[in-house]
Amino acid sequence: MGKFQSACTMMVLLLLCACGGDGEAEAIATVPAPIAVAPPVASPTPVPVAPPLAVVPNTMALGAATAFSQQGWNFSILDTARSMGATTLRDGVSWRDIEKAPGTYQFTSANVTYLDTLIAKGFGVTLLMSDSNPLYDNGYTVYTDAGRAAYAKYIVATLDRFPGIKAIEIGNEYNAFNFVTGPVLSEGYGPRQKYYFDMLRTVYTAVKASHPTVKILGGAAIDIPVGYFKPLFELGALSYMDGLTIHPYDTDPEQLEKQLAILRSAMGANARPIYITEFAKEMDSIPDTASYLVKAIAVMATSGVAEADWYALRQQGSASDIWYKNVALSSFSGEMLAPGQAYQVMSQQVLAKGAGVRIAIDDFTYAYEFGRNAMVIWGEPRSLTVTASAKFYNSQGAQIAQPTAITAGSPIIIVSDTPLVYGGNVTLGATQLVADSYDQFDFSYDVSGPATYQGPWAYYAYGTRRQTFDVLYTQGGGEISSSDWMPYIGSDSLRPLNINANNLNPVDFGTASSPDIFKPVLRYTSPHSGTFTVKGSWDVTSRSSDGIDLTVQVNAKTVFSTAFNGHYDMEVKDLSLSRGDVVNIIVGTNKNVTGSDNTRYRIKIYRNS
Repeated sequence: MGKFQSACTMMVLLLLCACGGDGEAEAIATVPAPIAVAPPVASPTPVPVAPPLAVVPNTMALGAATAFSQQGWNFSILDTARSMGATTLRDGVSWRDIEKAPGTYQFTSANVTYLDTLIAKGFGVTLLMSDSNPLYDNGYTVYTDAGRAAYAKYIVATLDRFPGIKAIEIGNEYNAFNFVTGPVLSEGYGPRQKYYFDMLRTVYTAVKASHPTVKILGGAAIDIPVGYFKPLFELGALSYMDGLTIHPYDTDPEQLEKQLAILRSAMGANARPIYITEFAKEMDSIPDTASYLVKAIAVMATSGVAEADWYALRQQGSASDIWYKNVALSSFSGEMLAPGQAYQVMSQQVLAKGAGVRIAIDDFTYAYEFGRNAMVIWGEPRSLTVTASAKFYNSQGAQIAQPTAITAGSPIIIVSDTPLVYGGNVTLGATQLVADSYDQFDFSYDVSGPATYQGPWAYYAYGTRRQTFDVLYTQGGGEISSSDWMPYIGSDSLRPLNINANNLNPVDFGTASSPDIFKPVLRYTSPHSGTFTVKGSWDVTSRSSDGIDLTVQVNAKTVFSTAFNGHYDMEVKDLSLSRGDVVNIIVGTNKNVTGSDNTRYRIKIYRNS
């Protein structure tokens, strides 16, 4: 919301990426004992899916973030929003613009009265309520009973003035460090969670007494920090919200469904709908950004998200200094840009066809059907055959000739007047790929749930002192401020060691003369027999002084070993495996961990022709 807020958000994301989950090591507790390798899992096979008997309307509200409250946008941009198919807009108001004397509320500023136009135009409005005012708690994020009571009264007064507001957001990215101040910022996560709970409860009680139909959205987090949320849930926060808000900037669309499932599981029986009130990613090019948009909308709409708001509707900044150049849906003048064209096709040609479901094809294909007449599909490259009479769109919303193949980077949108049936009039060709560390990344080992990994991949830490493989398990993310703010695989006692779908990080808790190294281990148990090639792409952070060491074992016998820094392409050819054989891919610190050894990776295993 505005350059300061947006720039700070993006700065946090850049810092997170730079840190790669590094933080100060905690004291080492007892590491869970090794477990037996889970039995091999058969490779999924294509399953024809019949069209649903009835078309169920899509229930996800697709909206966009705006900045009328900070930048005074021209209202003509609302016509562009309508033409794209946006149904809801997310903006905010500043408390200090409304209450300039204690208990006196003015609604005269253009930064506030813009709401009349949004509501009159028929948009659903999700309104972010700022939580600081110089009149209370020294201008810091409210932290006293008096400050919280005043905050609740200002919100009620605002809803009295603008009765068309459908939902309010309490706080913004409260788990981060940009939008909280004073004691809330300085006292650490435990007190911060209690401050937020008290604020949320005070607002909920006051608002529901006079505006019972207004949805109160709580949580207010950047990314998907399930570990940060859990103490809030234990305090009872879910009882004081109608929906939980997240901004999953760091999660790839391919991993979003899994991470949302972990979040819902943490909410338990008192689960609330999930509202994604900001999502976007500035990629290297506009086509890449548009591809992200299409993928994310498809996944969110089929994962039960209640509302998703792209950040942002219009370019921000100035013509000579455009913020986030590849992200906006429209230009300063309101001209629809490529991401906006993709948004329009997803809203009006895809979501409009009905509720979506993911089609069960295999682990390497992302295919989503909406109603009977629309599909979005991408994944491991292979041939695509569509015999139905259909229109095809690329990820930038442009109609294209019928494609003959799918790719992992650019989703294909298929729209037809006749039902589309995978395994019938939509088919894919064969692939030699049998395993992929990214597509098959597995969060299924939860110490409070199933005590096993359910897929072919499992994750361990190899301790060099004890020479043991200790099982790692699902971490919610955000348990401490220096950990990943989204679910990952790790151990309570081994932070900052971690493994996620894109990155891993070995650690050394010892000294140069007495190392105590724990190496992340990616363990693949083969469900196949034959001859295979293992390919790996590795990128060690530029901050690493000496890179990493890499070992590949089959049934505990080393078949490959090297050390490197920077980028490295690994290829282990003609690897003979029988069903049930165990492949360990072990990543160490090389000689030291100076500068961090956080490493981006991806491993694919192909059956030889």
